[in-house]
Amino acid sequence: MIPPSRLPALRGHRGTRNRDREAGHTALPDTTALSASAPVAAAKSANTTDHARLRAILHRLTTVDGGPGALVEVRNRTGRTVLTSGVADVRTHASVHRDSRFRIGSMTKMFLATVMLQVVGVHRVVLDAPVERCLPGVVRGHGNDGRKIIERVTGRTYGEEIRRRVITPLGLRETYVPGDASEIPGPHPCGYVRPGEDAPLRDITAINPTSPARPVS
Repeated sequence: MIPPSRLPALRGHRGTRNRDREAGHTALPDTTALSASAPVAAAKSANTTDHARLRAILHRLTTVDGGPGALVEVRNRTGRTVLTSGVADVRTHASVHRDSRFRIGSMTKMFLATVMLQVVGVHRVVLDAPVERCLPGVVRGHGNDGRKIIERVTGRTYGEEIRRRVITPLGLRETYVPGDASEIPGPHPCGYVRPGEDAPLRDITAINPTSPARPVS
């Protein structure tokens, strides 16, 4: 996955419908037709430029930077575009599927923060209170404390709260918290880690993600 800081700014343009092509309509004068089609041409030109830049970034990620595969999806006023590079599986050399699913890793923090702030909003948690108020015996904070606090104050699992408070209200039909399921259903690239500088890639796709559980999308 590409950090947002690595992506160029993408510009959205308002498309203009070319009514000259609709049956029953009279052709517009040349100057008006040119004026109407200019935003469309500009949008297409901008998209082509942006996509070329993104393809170059993806190519670098999967060549110079050593990533097996990469995918980026762009949505703007002119539609949706999916760009891929590299392979989904270094053994079979299968291409990266356009509708691939991923473990979203550290992007889980946004889901966790949203749930935590909702709990704060109903006065179940005080942000500047010592962590031991919710987790007795814990003196020094840890990265997984937010998950534990949510489960302690709501009486539900972290995954249930994310589904109830974020995934379902936003209609994220392709996003879920896997619990202790190690497989990713549907098309997905393999996940790899390199244990040492010169070590070969190790396939860690089928892992138990419960500690901490990270959504798949």
